[in-house]
Amino acid sequence: MEKRQWVTIVLANSLTLARLIAGLMFPWVSVAWRPGLILATAASDVVDGAISRKFCGTSAMGQLLDPIADKTFLLMVVGTLWMEGSLALWQIVLLGMREWVVLAIGIGLVVARNWSGLLRMAPRWSGKLATGGQLVFLTSLVFLQRDVPGLFQIAVALSGLAAADYLWRGLALARVGRAGS
Repeated sequence: MEKRQWVTIVLANSLTLARLIAGLMFPWVSVAWRPGLILATAASDVVDGAISRKFCGTSAMGQLLDPIADKTFLLMVVGTLWMEGSLALWQIVLLGMREWVVLAIGIGLVVARNWSGLLRMAPRWSGKLATGGQLVFLTSLVFLQRDVPGLFQIAVALSGLAAADYLWRGLALARVGRAGS
């Protein structure tokens, strides 16, 4: 591996690791600092992926760590807002439709021992849109400390779209796994 590629991998993975740490710290961060932390975290998610792709510095560790950092951060923000009374449980269930579907697909693929299908459960454009919608909605809650009309509905619609897209992909992977058995 050339030096430039190695530096790219270290930089991208460091940004991802910082996002993971920011998520774990979120509940204890001052309310005044939370909006900046969310914006910095969202920017790091965009930047680490762009760096990896542009400079051909993707790594297995980065591909594993990135979704874990993203989910940890979102889970900690959502959990904090729920504990503080800014989010209701029913809102969390609707916002997380994609996550519930992806979790079910992953469990199904593991139970079926469809390891190749599990490895092919890559991020999808619909999931990126859903994450964007979730972040915009959650950021508005943190910045304004109130719900902006329509943002929740948009975030839920994007999550539902992503859930359907992942479900379609998961069913295709399950069929491929059964055909290969």
